[in-house]
Amino acid sequence: MARETWWLDDAQQIANENPYTFYKPSPSAVAALGLGNMVKLIFRFPTLGGNTPTGERMWVEITKIGDNSYEGTLANQPYYMKGLEHGDKINFEPKHIIALDVDDRQASDHDRYFKRCFVTNRILCEGAKAKYIYKEAPDQEDDSGWRIVEGDEPDEYLQNSDNISYVAIGVILNQDNSFIHLLDVKPNCWYIWEEYHKMWVKGVNIEQ
Repeated sequence: MARETWWLDDAQQIANENPYTFYKPSPSAVAALGLGNMVKLIFRFPTLGGNTPTGERMWVEITKIGDNSYEGTLANQPYYMKGLEHGDKINFEPKHIIALDVDDRQASDHDRYFKRCFVTNRILCEGAKAKYIYKEAPDQEDDSGWRIVEGDEPDEYLQNSDNISYVAIGVILNQDNSFIHLLDVKPNCWYIWEEYHKMWVKGVNIEQ
């Protein structure tokens, strides 16, 4: 496969567009990379048809470090890509790195955005603004406890499970991060969006 038939994803651009659901290693972690360290990159290629993917995430061992650039050797054998083999030379930049083998404190900070929440499809699918949010005790380990609604959905709408989605809270934050400062509040509290002041106003605790 000729070089022109595959390319590396710009992970920084993906992270900029999806800051709460796409982890991009921090600049300090990238700066700590040295010869022999391993990094993971997204290799893209044209669709091969059928159910085959258009990319593979593979590890590269760093063999040379330049000015905002790296050279390395492919540490995996591609499964779908043809013409690119284990040990082939790969040139890349910091913007292409999606994972690495050095410690990055930002990785654990990012984990909380993958806790899930219940949200109405008016917000998730139709782009409506959340105006009423409340936090319950989590139902299970991956549950953040947050319940997010537009605020004027009728009871029959809310009672229909087809209108409710259970997604990573980072998905909602990508659309609207106005309540990110409230993520770690204790359960049994709720907030209403005050449009005039563009802020969330806390209500009386659900449990007294």
